[in-house]
Amino acid sequence: MEIHVYDTYVKAKDGHTMHFDVITGEKNHEKALAYGKEWLKSVGEADAAMT
Repeated sequence: MEIHVYDTYVKAKDGHTMHFDVITGEKNHEKALAYGKEWLKSVGEADAAMT
């Protein structure tokens, strides 16, 4: 089994830095970005820039 961890930092709308990991079963940057953006939306940070 392969696991890929994307160490992620984004600036929240209140100015603090949010740190979280996106974990996928394959090396796919686009999928990791999509998962991260989905999570950000769920916590009220849909406009946070994620790269």
